[in-house]
Amino acid sequence: MKIKYSILWIDDESMTHDIGRIKRYLEEETGFIPVIDKIDSINGTLNLNFKKYNLIILDYQLDNSKTTDPVLKKIKEKDYYSEVIFYSARTNFEDHIKNNIGMFEGVFWCDARGQTLYQKIIKVIDLTLKKFQDLNNLRGLVMAETADLDKLKKEIFKEYFNLSHKDKSTFEKEICSRIEKSFKDNLKKIKKHQGKKITITEENYTSTRSGNIMELLDDLIFDFSKKGRCIQKLLELLDSKVEFKFSEYENSIINKRNKLAHEPEREQNGSIYFGNLEFTPEECKIIRDDIKKYKKLFDSLIVDIKKISSEKPK
Repeated sequence: MKIKYSILWIDDESMTHDIGRIKRYLEEETGFIPVIDKIDSINGTLNLNFKKYNLIILDYQLDNSKTTDPVLKKIKEKDYYSEVIFYSARTNFEDHIKNNIGMFEGVFWCDARGQTLYQKIIKVIDLTLKKFQDLNNLRGLVMAETADLDKLKKEIFKEYFNLSHKDKSTFEKEICSRIEKSFKDNLKKIKKHQGKKITITEENYTSTRSGNIMELLDDLIFDFSKKGRCIQKLLELLDSKVEFKFSEYENSIINKRNKLAHEPEREQNGSIYFGNLEFTPEECKIIRDDIKKYKKLFDSLIVDIKKISSEKPK
């Protein structure tokens, strides 16, 4: 599961008010980005990729006298893991549930609309999210989302190098110097741990400046942290109004990502830790909120650079 929470909702009424409340709940209370696909009829729905939804909400009786039973059965035939809420205000709906779909697991039902239905949806959302509070799932979410942040950073740099900007060569040197410094620091660590005298020569080291900068941006040697540091420098060169501090990014994203990726899980006094960082439901929400924050920030920077590219070269 990524940071988006996807819902498929089939009902021939607009449900605008309920959808708005659920979106606000997901954004403000859980830290997830809501994606709600609202469909007015079952036409074509049997060919949908139900697997991509975390929750499916079905009105039993549509105005055209058709029911959504076929959709529910199709979902369960394919053994999808999405939770389903099946609802209706019709009489004897409970009997229909027992006689026709009671054998399905993961299906919740509600015999009313309005506030009752809204509360049921919130309860099921909370139930599904508890599964994703598991730290292994959190690890997967953070790895996937920070990989997306890395892609955005590369896109920022590539957009910038396509500009005719007066400081482009300065920024290229910044990237190369970051990589060179890291290389030298690693050699010092080897020397310290193995007691060897190591010197940097042309035989074991070729300056990154001799390569193609676009290829270097895609090389793993230009890693997650170095890209973050270079974002800070780029903002200075562009005199951008986008607010970014590497120290804050390092604390809220890089350090937590590294702990989840490399530190073993340990339990202490009933709490779960990775390194010295305790992971609680509140901490999980903070991480999701921070990822959203930096996605928005990097998107804004891409927009700013594209605006510059439409101006005259400096």
